[in-house]
Amino acid sequence: MADTNESLGERIRRVRLAQRLSTNQYAEKLSVDPSHLSQWQNGKRNVPLKHAAMFSSELNMTTEEVIKHIMDWKTARKVRSLTTAPNAIANIFPLMKATCDALKDTADPTLTMEDIVFLLETQEKLKSTMSPETIAGLLKNRKG
Repeated sequence: MADTNESLGERIRRVRLAQRLSTNQYAEKLSVDPSHLSQWQNGKRNVPLKHAAMFSSELNMTTEEVIKHIMDWKTARKVRSLTTAPNAIANIFPLMKATCDALKDTADPTLTMEDIVFLLETQEKLKSTMSPETIAGLLKNRKG
C-alpha cells in the first residue's frame, strides 16, 4: 500500500478518484450499492468479507491484506464500543493494571488487540474486576 496508515476505505476512495469515477459510477462498476460504497469510504461501515477478493484485485492488494484490514476494522470497532460504554474508563484501568501484573513474569508478555477485546468482553460478562491470576490463566488458555 502507498501509505501504511491508509485505511481500506481511504484506499477505495483513492483508487476511485484515480479512475475519475463518481461514487455512483464506481459502485455500478463494482456491482455494489452506492450508499454502501460511500459508507465504506468514510469508515462508517466495514467492507463485507464476501467482497475481499473483488477489492484485492481492484485495489492491487492480496486477498489476505484486504481480509486483515477488514478484521482490524472490526477489532478496532469492538474496542471502541467496549471502551465507550458507561463506566468503561473506570473498568479499563483496573483491568489493564491487572493485565500488566499478570504478564510481568511470563515468558511471552505480548498482548494483541484480540486479547484486549477478549479480556474486556470477559470482564463485561463477569460484571467484576478480574485478578491478575485469572487474567494470566485466561491468556494462557487462549495462547494454547
